[in-house]
Amino acid sequence: MIRFLVRARMKLTSRAVATEKIRDELRRYLGLMHYVPREKWGEHVRVPAMMGVDPDMREWSLLDICEHNAIVNRSIREVVTSLVTQEPMKHVIDPKRDVMPKGELGQKALDEFKQSVEDYLKALESYKGLRSTEQKKHPVFGMLNAHSWHVMFGLHLQIHRKQAEVVADLLSRDA
Repeated sequence: MIRFLVRARMKLTSRAVATEKIRDELRRYLGLMHYVPREKWGEHVRVPAMMGVDPDMREWSLLDICEHNAIVNRSIREVVTSLVTQEPMKHVIDPKRDVMPKGELGQKALDEFKQSVEDYLKALESYKGLRSTEQKKHPVFGMLNAHSWHVMFGLHLQIHRKQAEVVADLLSRDA
């Protein structure tokens, strides 16, 4: 049922709405980071089971979430670019292993995350015909065209932003 609803949302969401969703999610992440003292950004917090958050992703810090998003954002950018340009992808990632944060970036993870969103939106400005591209398989939602991947970008940010809100709330209780 969830798969059906997400796929329907991908079809019904305009490019402009999807783009604004991405911008809004970035603003919300940046605002959230100001809610938590910087010295707590790296603290790991276990969140309860959440829709869209794999069990092995439930004990992350805010910086881990940022690092994960940067990895996924760059991957989605490469997928969308490949679909639009019809050029082969340079990197193929394992969606279970290659998207996991290594925790080596420290507070630079937030900058990497922000830059990955900005780079994606900048690249997107020159892309035309997102709905008419070939399709590439998403590990959960099946075959998606470039437009659906664009919508997925914002949905993915939303899922982990909700996780980040729970982490921030739990960290603020400890303060």
